[in-house]
Amino acid sequence: MGVDFKYPVRLYWTPTQADPYFNKVTFWVIDKYGIPGKEYITQVDPDFMDFIFKKEEDAVYFSLLWL
Repeated sequence: MGVDFKYPVRLYWTPTQADPYFNKVTFWVIDKYGIPGKEYITQVDPDFMDFIFKKEEDAVYFSLLWL
């Protein structure tokens, strides 16, 4: 995890929800913040995906929309 990225949000997924739900999430986050690396980074696991933000307010906003 990058030093500047301090605010993680973890989204868990199941095989039945993965495609349509995470397509919406990833399209939204790219539209809002751009590709990973500037305002946020991601980490992927078979059971979840982490979105790690530089700014706490971005992590809170993301959490309110997608958790």
